[in-house]
Amino acid sequence: MPTRDFSEFDLINERYARRWGSQIIIYGRPCSSLSYEACKDYATRLHRSVDQARSRHISISGWKARTESKELITLKLIAAQLDEALRLWKDIIIVKKNRASCVPNYSPDIRDVQICDALDSLSMLEKTVEAIGIPHHERLFIDQYRDDGTECECRQCAPSADEIRQLWFTAQIAHAEVAQKTPALFERVFSELRRLATTL
Repeated sequence: MPTRDFSEFDLINERYARRWGSQIIIYGRPCSSLSYEACKDYATRLHRSVDQARSRHISISGWKARTESKELITLKLIAAQLDEALRLWKDIIIVKKNRASCVPNYSPDIRDVQICDALDSLSMLEKTVEAIGIPHHERLFIDQYRDDGTECECRQCAPSADEIRQLWFTAQIAHAEVAQKTPALFERVFSELRRLATTL
C-alpha cells in the first residue's frame, strides 16, 4: 500500500483528517479510512444488531425485565455515538462541498472537533466490545497496513516532530474559541497532540 497523500485533506490533530469534499475521513493511529456512505451502511447494520440483541435479551429475561444486558447497552451506546457523528458529518458535507479550508490543510470548523470526539468515543466503545466479547460484532475501525503486512507510515501514523508541533500551534489558534467556551471538549480532542508537541 503506497503512503497516503494528505495534500487534499484538512487536519485538526494527530489522528483526524477530512478530505476535501468531506466524503472521506482518516481517523486514528494506526489510521482507518472511513467513508460517509460506508458508515451510513454500517449504522444500518448496527441498529439491526441492536434489535437482535434486544430480542435475545427479551427471550431470556422476559418482557418485564428491568435491566438490559451489557451487550445491548454497549451496542446502543455505539449506535447513538455513530448517529451523532453522522449527523455532524452530513452537516459538513452540505456546507463544505468540494471546498478546501481557509487555513491550508487545516480545519477550523468546530464540527470536525466534535466528529473527532465522537469517533474517539466510538473507538473506546469498540475496545469495550472486544473486552466483553460480543459475538459477530463488525468493527468500524480497521487498521491500515502495507501490502507486505507492515504498519502504515503515512503522515498521520508516522508524522514528523515538525508536523506535530505545527499542528499544535495551529490548533491553539484555529480552535481558541473551543478552548474558551468548551474546554473539556478541547482537552479531550487536543490533549494528546499537546503532549506529543511538547515531548517529541
